[in-house]
Amino acid sequence: MKINVTFDVPAAIANGLANGSLERVGGVIVFADNKRIVAWLQESGNMSSGAAKGFTLFSTLLAAVGTNAGTVETLTSVVHVGADFLDLAVTFYALEKINRRIDSLQDQISAVYDRLVKEYAKKRSASIKFALDQADSFLNSNSIEKRRGMYPLVERDLGKAVTYLLEDIEHCLDENRLSEAGQFIDSAILLSWVAAFCMVDFGHDDDASYQLQKITTDLEPRVRRLVRRLVGKNSALYFHKSVSDDYLDRYIQIRAWLDDYANVWEHVVKKARKGFWNKKVTRALFETKYIGLHKYAELRRKPFYMENIPRAERVIENFQRLEGYALQIESLGKPYRDYRVISELAAVRLADHDDYVLVIDEEMLARLERLSA
Repeated sequence: MKINVTFDVPAAIANGLANGSLERVGGVIVFADNKRIVAWLQESGNMSSGAAKGFTLFSTLLAAVGTNAGTVETLTSVVHVGADFLDLAVTFYALEKINRRIDSLQDQISAVYDRLVKEYAKKRSASIKFALDQADSFLNSNSIEKRRGMYPLVERDLGKAVTYLLEDIEHCLDENRLSEAGQFIDSAILLSWVAAFCMVDFGHDDDASYQLQKITTDLEPRVRRLVRRLVGKNSALYFHKSVSDDYLDRYIQIRAWLDDYANVWEHVVKKARKGFWNKKVTRALFETKYIGLHKYAELRRKPFYMENIPRAERVIENFQRLEGYALQIESLGKPYRDYRVISELAAVRLADHDDYVLVIDEEMLARLERLSA
């Protein structure tokens, strides 16, 4: 595989995203028909320290697929290290960054479990911390024999930890604890990423691919359930004159993802329109004391969707990052692992760059250019 590193989005890729021949799956750009990877995002040197400011390349990719300007602002404003956005599908990190991610994940999981008044919370938090400590020791060991002995335990314990988080996502959603559910989803995504990293680092690419596909399948209905709860079930609300065009557009895009519909007008807008002139629906939305759990006065003063729409966008993006990472492992295999060596050729140039770079499969790009000629 011949690759190239660029700081800009080539015209062929931008045009492909605009016309639908290419798709963005998290940090990965693929052909829409066969899902072959054309390019993927990678962090550059200064991004690891949180120094990045503009993220021009990422914004360009988002704009190329017609992403709403408000959504672009939400995603690019939290993309730096330590924020709500999870950079997964961006090739392999240096070991010191993996260590920081593990430490941060341990703190995040402990903080969420501390807020849950459950008998099992402390036990689960301790079990997950132990699994992450094992993974950290495995990745930092230079002994082949020690790593060989540790691997089965690391794989087992990280798998159990992911299962715990999946169960607790369900519990939080059942109890309407949406903030904790979202944090557990983020934790499950990162924990799965750590597990896959350990597998690939040990040379078990097939195991990593299988586990990533499994967790993606298990996690998706939980992500969709959370997003539905965040945006609410009354579509007509977003078409009210008090809601800005920006939030209406973002809601429609979220619904298109939820319902997996390319034809937004036919399947989202028309479906919502059925309740527009229904007096019973109108009264339920705007003439009663409460709209769901929100008082009408509060809805007008500080609409709940102004907070929940960005939260929904973030959780969708994080999940798509996991999908993109799974796609990379499945599609690229060993050449993807060997990219750590190949990328050293560009290390000096990348070290001081404070934005994403785009890693391009030159063969796939040439194919794209031939098809669009």
